[in-house]
Amino acid sequence: MLSLLAALATLDPGAPAAPAITKALAEQSAEAYRWPDDARVRKAWTSNRFYGGYNRRRVLMMLEALEEYYQCDSDKGEPIVKFDFSGLEIEHILPQEWEKHWPLPSGESARIDRESRLHGIGNLTLVTGKLNPSLSNAAWLDAPSGAKGKRAALDAHSRLQLNARLVKRWPGGWDEATIDERAGAMFEAARLIWPAPPMPVAAA
Repeated sequence: MLSLLAALATLDPGAPAAPAITKALAEQSAEAYRWPDDARVRKAWTSNRFYGGYNRRRVLMMLEALEEYYQCDSDKGEPIVKFDFSGLEIEHILPQEWEKHWPLPSGESARIDRESRLHGIGNLTLVTGKLNPSLSNAAWLDAPSGAKGKRAALDAHSRLQLNARLVKRWPGGWDEATIDERAGAMFEAARLIWPAPPMPVAAA
């Protein structure tokens, strides 16, 4: 913080602060302060616990930013109306209470693998508060009894690009492998939304 204040102190009055802050952060060389490259961010993005691991408001902000990016990307550059995110909630695609409708695959590490991905970014989306109760613990696909699954509910009731892309890309099932795949796809958008600054060139 002191180094940032020192960088700001050198600015002319009225000069924008953001470029100086970015430059000061990019020049950090100590391991604890160094700006991470895409490889490090991707590792954290695809493996860290987001729900319950980060502040809920921060996770909402990241999902909302992804949704805005997808909306702009899908509209081929046409202007869009600012979306009101105030009524949206975070939803686990594979639910927190998964035992009834989501049997574990075979394997000794199946439960550990599932729990390690349950709260990751790849398993999170946004839904309206009104829609949330009907989705909470449903299976991904419709049941033989006629009970609707999450995929059908999202397809029928959600206009979010986060969910449109989800149901289109993974129509046949949702599991640990698809959670990993979606987390990687979301990272590709995230690195464009929040790009790292150009790193300073080391002196010869």
